[in-house]
Amino acid sequence: ELEDQLWTHYALAENLASRASILFALARIGGERSLHRLLSALKLHQKQRPPLEKDFEHWEKESQEILEALTILCSRNLALKASEYEVLLGAMGEQDSPHVVEAALNAHARCLAPSAENLGKSMRDQLVELAEKGVGQDQSEQRRLAWKSFAAMGRSPDAIPDELLVSEPSWLVEIEAIRALASSDEGWLQLQSKMTGLEWTDFKGLRFRVLLEFLQQSRSRIQGSADLLQWVKKAHESLDQVMEGAKGHEAFELGLLNCELLNLLYI
Repeated sequence: ELEDQLWTHYALAENLASRASILFALARIGGERSLHRLLSALKLHQKQRPPLEKDFEHWEKESQEILEALTILCSRNLALKASEYEVLLGAMGEQDSPHVVEAALNAHARCLAPSAENLGKSMRDQLVELAEKGVGQDQSEQRRLAWKSFAAMGRSPDAIPDELLVSEPSWLVEIEAIRALASSDEGWLQLQSKMTGLEWTDFKGLRFRVLLEFLQQSRSRIQGSADLLQWVKKAHESLDQVMEGAKGHEAFELGLLNCELLNLLYI
């Protein structure tokens, strides 16, 4: 079988580039056996961490490649068992290797949704706590992945960070935050309260995508919210005045916004 042959080639491969290519192929065609073997390899890697700096780069690179393959497998809806998730959590704790931590966070964000039913309450609580810490990290990619984890669990933090939708520097973080907050009733109420206190004109440039994401998430919620409906009506009225003089890309974006607003008004 091709999967077994690839694992044989992986075991015999001498250079890192060949092993990385084989791992990518396994991630694309492999099944549960490859998933379990990757986690066993990751666990072994954590135990065999080299003490010498000259060997650390090789160890770090191979750890990243295993985690990237794991991410692809999880994106194909293969699930981890609770004991296997512990191995992934161990990789997320490699604080002196930011590259491994980021790769582990990416894998976690992908693996959590298909694996959630296999995790006990204590581990889910632990993951919520990690996500709570993640949304306050300095690095935008860690904040984005933390929000993505919340969305996978259908949870939201107890309180929205003050800078979200106001001074958050990354629009990618805000999009993941909206998706996470929209995944639970409590989160949606927080999001709606904050969003309806802003003007649609506050979202310019790349952040325009944040506004579109909010409107798309509003489709299933607007019928039960007078405040949101009023905000949409007000936005549509002010948009008519702006669209007349718009040209080029601005006209295209405003046209998209108009479609979304009309869709909500006549849903």
